[in-house]
Amino acid sequence: QSTEIELRLQKSQARIEKLQAQSSAALFDQQQRQNLTVIQQELSSAEAELQSAQTEASRYAPIAPFSGNLYDVNPELHVGSWISNKERIALLVKPDQWIVEAYLDEDAMRRVKLGDKAIFFSEIDSAHNVRLRVSRIEKDASRVLSSGLLSSQAGGSVLVRDSHGQLIPEFAVYKISLEPDQVPSSLSEHSWRGKVLIHGEWEAPGSRFIRSSLALLSREAGF
Repeated sequence: QSTEIELRLQKSQARIEKLQAQSSAALFDQQQRQNLTVIQQELSSAEAELQSAQTEASRYAPIAPFSGNLYDVNPELHVGSWISNKERIALLVKPDQWIVEAYLDEDAMRRVKLGDKAIFFSEIDSAHNVRLRVSRIEKDASRVLSSGLLSSQAGGSVLVRDSHGQLIPEFAVYKISLEPDQVPSSLSEHSWRGKVLIHGEWEAPGSRFIRSSLALLSREAGF
């Protein structure tokens, strides 16, 4: 696939150079000038094709968004290996920046918004609480659990099943990211699992049961 894209890039680049030369020659050649509009249209088409090929090529030569250290590299990967779309192959860690990943069910998601404050409680070292704020909320439910540490199989709280080496959540869960205000030095150089308490919107007691009842009523009445 990458070889085909390289050929596309070379052909598109060669075509652009040829059309650019023809466009420049048309300024001094009366006969060529009559075809200037057609040449410019073909040039625009060639440039669009080159951009498309470059976009496709970038998928096979990803650039890290920041400098960091690579961890958890899949030892079974080698040149020529096939990988699935969005398959996790490694973890890039920025030494001076921490991020907390959490998964919420649909009801909890309704009550969380960007900027909400939160607190992380480590299950290993409960003496250190880390203050957080919600920095990203995924709109779509996670099809694959990105971190096995959070799965029920590893003692986490997300119920999953194994499908061809991927952890698939049994129920709809939504991934959110939180950034810490400051991380204690005792937690550095490691990944930690724990609980996150988010100060989201208040919800009246029983409202979740009401929503569930209405949903059930809608399904039962839908025959």
